[in-house]
Amino acid sequence: FRRFVGEASPGSLGAIRMWTCSILLLTTLLEDLRSIAWLPVEVRHPMGMLGYLYTLPIGFERLVTSETSLRVFQLLTELLLVLGLVGWRTRAVIPLGALCHFLLLGILIDYSFFWHQNLVTLYVLIVLCFTPCGDGWSVDRLWKIRQGRAVPDAGRASPVYGWSRYACWAVIALPYVANGLSKLVDGGLFWWLPINMRNHLYMDTLNPREFDWALSLYFTHAPDIFFSVLGLFGLFSETFFGLVLFSRVARRIFPVAAIMLHVGIFLFQRILFIDLILLQLVFFDFTPIRKAISGRLASKRGRLQVLYDGLCPLCCRTVRLLACLDIFQR
Repeated sequence: FRRFVGEASPGSLGAIRMWTCSILLLTTLLEDLRSIAWLPVEVRHPMGMLGYLYTLPIGFERLVTSETSLRVFQLLTELLLVLGLVGWRTRAVIPLGALCHFLLLGILIDYSFFWHQNLVTLYVLIVLCFTPCGDGWSVDRLWKIRQGRAVPDAGRASPVYGWSRYACWAVIALPYVANGLSKLVDGGLFWWLPINMRNHLYMDTLNPREFDWALSLYFTHAPDIFFSVLGLFGLFSETFFGLVLFSRVARRIFPVAAIMLHVGIFLFQRILFIDLILLQLVFFDFTPIRKAISGRLASKRGRLQVLYDGLCPLCCRTVRLLACLDIFQR
């Protein structure tokens, strides 16, 4: 525990909750779920658990064919993610937000193809359902303080928050390891060879996508060593990403490598993993920044209190003077 997990404060876990909800909220706002209602049902291919929902008499079929219902459902999902971000009623809001985003993501996939954007972020949100993620950086905490109820010390680290943070790290690291191993299983030990890398990059560039540049085609005359380095970097970054669970040094290296990997995928293959790029920040310790923000807020509250204490008597005298002038005029 001391070497790999470590204790964490309520604020650290609360920050992960806020950041996870922010990422899912951002990606949800970019979607136009109601446009699904314009598509014919013949293009829908239910996969996974959503296939059962269409057969149950719960009105799910009517939901996905109604433009208004889909818009309301997307707004509800966004509202729950906002409430999860600020930490209001986290015990109920985080599970409901995870459920709604699971359904929203499933609807989009059923009408297109199985893609893995937002999946890992959703895993983190599901893990947060079983953690005390509302103990820090939340409206729930402020409300308990206002009511005079006991709350955990914001700056005191505890094993329960350390294990909760570690569980979030685990559900991020394991998909990367699985993705790296799948390359070795499907492509062999020499998956990184230039001919394979050129095939992937050129194919993704020539396939129609929402982004219209063709950067990979400008490297058709690049030496093979260039593509080998790209392949080896991606393979090692994913396969050994699991070291972040056992090494503090790895937690400084592999998240940065993952960001570089996804930026490269975006530039060369035109596939944007904005959620995975932003999600890497949960591996870094922003305690000094959080303390600086808290100190700045506390300082502002102190100055406002001094200003209020100084202005309040003056305001009272002004009100009395205005009242006397009004009486004199009458």
